[in-house]
Order: sequence, then C-alpha cells, then structure tokens
Amino acid sequence: MINNNVRAFHFLGFVMHQPEGNLIELLNNVREAYQVRQILLAYQRPVEYAELYADVARFCVCFSGVLLEQLQNPELIERVGHYIDLPRMLERYAAATNIELAGTGYYHPLFPLIPESHWAEQIVRGRDKVTEVFGRPPQVFWPPEMGLSCHMIPELVDAGYRYVTVDGVHVRVPCAATRSDTGRAADWARPAPPRGPARPRSVGSGGGSGPCRWRA
Repeated sequence: MINNNVRAFHFLGFVMHQPEGNLIELLNNVREAYQVRQILLAYQRPVEYAELYADVARFCVCFSGVLLEQLQNPELIERVGHYIDLPRMLERYAAATNIELAGTGYYHPLFPLIPESHWAEQIVRGRDKVTEVFGRPPQVFWPPEMGLSCHMIPELVDAGYRYVTVDGVHVRVPCAATRSDTGRAADWARPAPPRGPARPRSVGSGGGSGPCRWRA
C-alpha cells in the first residue's frame, strides 16, 4: 500500500571501511604505500568541509569498527604522523555537531550472506566501537552495501538503533504526488533541510511502524 503522505529526503552519507590490517599491510608494501596517504587524507576531508561550511553542511559519516581499530593503532599513528594527526582527526569528527555518526557491522559484513547467529555480535561490536571513539552511541544504522534483511530489525532495536538507511528502491512514492501549496509534482528526492545539528529524517513506510532513512 502506498502512503500518499510520505515525506522522503535524500540522505547524504560517507562510508569509511578498510579490511582488518589493510593500512599497515599497504604501508609495508613499497609499491602500495602511497595509497595510505591518499586514503587517510580522504577520510579527513569530510570533517574539514563540515567545519568550513558548518552553517549549511549536514551529512552522515559511517566508520566500520575494524577501520576505527586501525586508526587507533599506535604504529599507524606514528608512521603517518608527518602528514596527518589521526587522534586529532577522530576528535574533530566527535566534535562536529553537523555530522551524524552512523553505526554498521563491526567487520562490515554483507548481513544477508552471513549466519543470523552472527548478526547481534557484529551490530553490537560496531555500535560499541563508535560509542567508544566518538563519545555518543549511533542512532542510525548503515548496512554494508545496503544489504538489509527485515529479520535484522529486532537485533537493531535491541542494540538501540532508531533508524536504518535503506536504498531508494525501497521507498515507494507515487509519481503523481503533488505539493498542495504549488500544485507541482513533489520533489521526493529533495535534500533534508539544514536545521541546526544533524537530526534523523523519517520516511513513512506506508504500513510499517518505524521510520527509516534511505539513500538514492
């Protein structure tokens, strides 16, 4: 059933992930070491722009738990310290009120393809790592590769999540929907308006009981 009163917003987000031990492995490879600098500076760029455009920039950033472990690795911090201060970068993310920090599976697994018995540990460990590093528990869950199963919802609720990001194909908005104030076709992929610190934007599910977020 389609809900004609649905309000949908485009959700801008950045997902950061590296397989376990990958950054050190790249550093130890003479031919690949240059990639680490590019990767780490790319991880720092979103928070730089969030600070530079604090009056209008509102977006989400998701770090996998296994990546956060690497960014806290003393060896990595020392070896790249001449061009990036990793502890300071994480502090900046924690302090940016216009960035919503999302949680995900600790090892960034494609949930529908792993045993259901592993879901709770992946979800809780990922949540706990984000909370440890940034000082606040994530409210929105970002499933790796948008791989979401409805059977995951009880696990997400138990872990304290209030929202989940889903792909835009899961949001059914009637093409004929119009705005009552203009009579024109509704722009159902409009960006969420910047109103103070980043806050969840809910999308009506047309029959479901909980709000969700979605990505185009």
